[in-house]
Formats: sequence, structure tokens, C-alpha cells
Amino acid sequence: MTEAITQAIIDWQSKKVGADEHFYLVVYDHLRKLASKGRLKVVHRFGDEAIQEHLNSTTSLVHELYIKISQNTEYFDNRADFFFMVSRTIHNILVDQARKSTAQKRDVTTLQIDDKLEEQMTYSIDEDFLTLSESIESLASEYPRHAKVVQLKYFGGLMMKEIADITGSSLSSVEKDMAFARSWLKLKLSA
Repeated sequence: MTEAITQAIIDWQSKKVGADEHFYLVVYDHLRKLASKGRLKVVHRFGDEAIQEHLNSTTSLVHELYIKISQNTEYFDNRADFFFMVSRTIHNILVDQARKSTAQKRDVTTLQIDDKLEEQMTYSIDEDFLTLSESIESLASEYPRHAKVVQLKYFGGLMMKEIADITGSSLSSVEKDMAFARSWLKLKLSA
């Protein structure tokens, strides 16, 4: 399967005839699995409220992801670069949705008492997600390799072994990078 994905990426980038359709067929199911894992992790951590209703399905997330990938002009030298771009794009889509949701909540001026409590809870969830995203960006500026592992794991939905294969690192190195990143993020988020 990995060879088929790699070949589909190469053909798509070189703009071969029929490559778009082949790329879509080969990569769609894989993107769907990645988006589903990424979305479920966000929902599990922050609740359904962290994702706007129109993006509240894996299918719509994959479609937005596919549109962004199709518009991408970046060239990928290998599968690792492609999957990192996919996990980064999933992360960015979810962050954009949280930001939109937070901005809309700031515009609301008249609420009933019960609605106000619910609004504050949802607002807090969105703010937590945005704070986490900013912390991951800080991690990326100081420790890019560790941030890449976090994004591939939590937004790309990859297993540690898959991350090791894609990044060309040993499994133990990836596990150490993840442990460091978790500790760093916990420290940053608790400050």
C-alpha cells in the first residue's frame, strides 16, 4: 500500500494524465483514516464543541483537506514530507475552526442565563485548543523534530512505528521524542 501511495504522489506531482483521479482513489481512504483519527483525538480531548458543525464529520474534514492538498504547490521529495504536510494541514483546519468558533462567540452580546453558561464552557474548550496549538508552534520553533512527531501522532493519526518509518528514525528515538514533547508541552501549558 505504501508503494501505491508513494507512486500516486509522484504521478500527481508530475501531472501525469489521469494522475488526479488515481491520486484521489489511492489516497482518499488513507486521508479519511488520518482525518478520522485526528478529529476523534480533538473531540476526545476538547469535545464536539471544539469543531464547528459543518466540519463535524470526517468526510467534510477530508474534503477540505483534499481541496487544500490540491491547491498546494509544494513539491514533496518523499512520503514523509507528504504525510507531514497532511498532518499539518489537518491541524491547521481544526485550529482555523476553533478560531472561527471563538471569534463568533466573542460577537454574541445577548444571551439567556443558561445559554451564557454553555457559551462560556464552549469558549473555554476553544481557547484550550488554541492554547495547545500555540504551544505546539512554540515547540516547533525550539524543537522541530519533536513537534513533527507530535503532529504526525496527534493530527496525522499515525502509530509510533509508522512515524519511525516515515521519518527514518528508530522506534526508540521517536518514543523518546514523544516523551520529551509531552513533558515540554505539559510544562508550557501549566505555566
